[in-house]
Amino acid sequence: MRLVTRNFNRPTTTSFPSLWNEFFADDFFTKRAAREAKACRAVANNRYHNVPAVNIKDRAEHYFIEVAAPGFNKSDFTVELDQGTLTISAKKEEKKEDKNEGEGYTHKEFVSSEFKRTFTIPENTVNVDKIEASYEAGVLVVSIPKKEVEETKLSIDVL
Repeated sequence: MRLVTRNFNRPTTTSFPSLWNEFFADDFFTKRAAREAKACRAVANNRYHNVPAVNIKDRAEHYFIEVAAPGFNKSDFTVELDQGTLTISAKKEEKKEDKNEGEGYTHKEFVSSEFKRTFTIPENTVNVDKIEASYEAGVLVVSIPKKEVEETKLSIDVL
């Protein structure tokens, strides 16, 4: 009797090479993968994908919305309230200061940036005329004062 050695570590795709290769070697998969990779790169390079972090505080007399947005100036921000929707946006334009040709950048990562965040504000519970915003140390703080709630005590007769 003769002993036969077997290699159990060989890949299973060699058992069915033609079926496997014909199915997955199609241009459909290659082209689709290339399209998906291109779409992912486009999203990663999109300047709108950078949305700042937000903290919302509920205090006795005010709501506070804190937006972490370093690198902006006060004049870059727009805060608007329209039909119960508070919109906070900022836009910083890239400045082109290269006046002398040949003295440009070898590598530049400072670019224009902008963002937009929206929040639903319950207009019946806040004083919309007294909303204020301030920007200091890279944090925009929007202060939304609450309306004073009148406590009504009602006595109901039992029949």
